[in-house]
Amino acid sequence: MTDSAQALQLRIESRHDKRYWLDVAVSPETTLTTLDHFLRNIWLECCGHLSEFSTSGRPVRELRPSLKVSEAFGGSKSINYVYDFGSSTELVIKRGKSVPAQGKGVTLLAQNEPLEHRCNECELPAVAICIECSLEEDSLFCEEHEQDHECGEESLMPVVNSPRMGVCGYGG
Repeated sequence: MTDSAQALQLRIESRHDKRYWLDVAVSPETTLTTLDHFLRNIWLECCGHLSEFSTSGRPVRELRPSLKVSEAFGGSKSINYVYDFGSSTELVIKRGKSVPAQGKGVTLLAQNEPLEHRCNECELPAVAICIECSLEEDSLFCEEHEQDHECGEESLMPVVNSPRMGVCGYGG
């Protein structure tokens, strides 16, 4: 195969909860801006927050959004990504091997199975998280118990398969 038929495989993980991960194939010409849009669409976007890619070594350097993904890694095996500098979601992006190209841009290859969250009241599957209570442990509720929760409907967000679950206005 020629180089043009190859893509870079990346493992994208939540820095603080490795149970959330994505495997993607990225064509060599893809920019960090395109990867940023992909991450926002699949996992992060809530309110149009700022984001940043940076090197993982010392010293940490911000990477230009126009940089090609293949160039962003340089000699490094990983780079960092932050979405939202107030209630940040931090990701680590690890470079893998070359894989057959799936097309231009970013292609999802695999994703973690949705995590099993249980209602804090009854252990049934949780469908909502209270953003007011999420700093405490008792913040997950089933359909029945979400209706009785004291913080009210406006504080409840859906349980979703994302490291941004329950943060800011993220609803999946």
